[in-house]
Amino acid sequence: MNMRNLIIVLAIISVILVSGCTQPNVPEDPTPVSTDSQERCIELCREQIANGIDLSNGPCLSETDGLDWDIDDWVCDVAHEPRKLIDDNALHQCQEYRKERAAHFVEVTPNCEFIRKA
Repeated sequence: MNMRNLIIVLAIISVILVSGCTQPNVPEDPTPVSTDSQERCIELCREQIANGIDLSNGPCLSETDGLDWDIDDWVCDVAHEPRKLIDDNALHQCQEYRKERAAHFVEVTPNCEFIRKA
């Protein structure tokens, strides 16, 4: 094998090795979604406030259309600390919990402060 052929073979091998060692440029998700019920509930609450949503009526965030809640057996509810009468209104409570389709809940205030989880 002459020198010219050796250089061509080495160049081809180099291209193959370099192209196999690189990863495609895939952008990372800048805000990964938490899988912890308490953290995710607070995230959802903050997203709602950032979007100008009034949470004073104590909505069930995990059952709100358009919000991503993927934590099995848990619900995310907004309540007041101390509790108000509106918090006991079934219309504003998580139906999944009330109907025993979810066994656990996280409560946050309308300002996204953690109250409790059970």
